[in-house]
Amino acid sequence: ECDNSTTITHTIIVEDTIAPVVDGTLSDMRVACLSEVADAITDLQTLVETFSLTVSDNCSRFSDLDLQVTTEPFTALCNASYVRTYTITDTCGNSTVITQNIIFNDDAAPVITGTLRDTTIYAEADCSYANVAAYRTVSQLVAAGLEVTDCNLVEEIAYEDDNTDPIRECVKRIVRTYTVSDSCGH
Repeated sequence: ECDNSTTITHTIIVEDTIAPVVDGTLSDMRVACLSEVADAITDLQTLVETFSLTVSDNCSRFSDLDLQVTTEPFTALCNASYVRTYTITDTCGNSTVITQNIIFNDDAAPVITGTLRDTTIYAEADCSYANVAAYRTVSQLVAAGLEVTDCNLVEEIAYEDDNTDPIRECVKRIVRTYTVSDSCGH
């Protein structure tokens, strides 16, 4: 009998080159202050639940998908936009990127509550007087009993005296106006 045969092997390679699929989008985060920026979500299940997303992959189980997050450094806090990038990667190294815009829009002026006590100074015999030193910083105003709130405060403050009223009837009134501003021009 002639049972002669030859075998040959044929290797078939199945390669996953399909990235995870994300259905849905991340809503913009609009803030006025750095303190209002929510921390990045680092858990895929939490990301899905927070933004009502659907995430699937053709070969990897959901629990095997990896989530990495990067956020652009915040270099300006007034009318600026930054991108937070979420990268979802399957076990074969295929990735899908979704982004969230973080938009800073500080359009509010600093708020000052409280009042400064009136100060009385006495004129010399020639009607001259030594004026009261002005506050120069937000910290000094706070120490004087005011509350100053704004997330982008500039520590230095400006002031102007309305000193045009001459002494009449033994009294001269000087009205000092302080201007507190923030780094966004308010």
